[in-house]
Amino acid sequence: MLLVAYTSGLEADVHAPGPSPVLVLHLRKVLALMARRAARVDLNHQDIVAALKVVGASVQSLAASGSGCPDLLVGHRRRNYLIEVKGRLGKLTPDQVVWHREWQGMTVAIVRSPEEALEVLGLDKHGRKR
Repeated sequence: MLLVAYTSGLEADVHAPGPSPVLVLHLRKVLALMARRAARVDLNHQDIVAALKVVGASVQSLAASGSGCPDLLVGHRRRNYLIEVKGRLGKLTPDQVVWHREWQGMTVAIVRSPEEALEVLGLDKHGRKR
């Protein structure tokens, strides 16, 4: 059995059974990038999503979209919000700066805690209207 693995955009490399070294290296890079991306999201992302859901908000994670797209699309009381989740000292990436600047819709809120996420919806830390 022969396997064909692309080594560049134009040429193919034919090998005996087993993945090519180029393919293995590429897969390792992809998995490392996915792991790094997932690690960035895990810190406060889940707590913020949980707080939003507790007050009845619909939450759709957009974090895997990449290319500067905000992390969360939130719906609450017939309004939509775009939220970028950052850690305590986190800064926008260059892609995020461009996305936020070029977006023609609502302003993207940057939040660092569940309390800040609730403030975006006009709620206090207990989920009551401010």
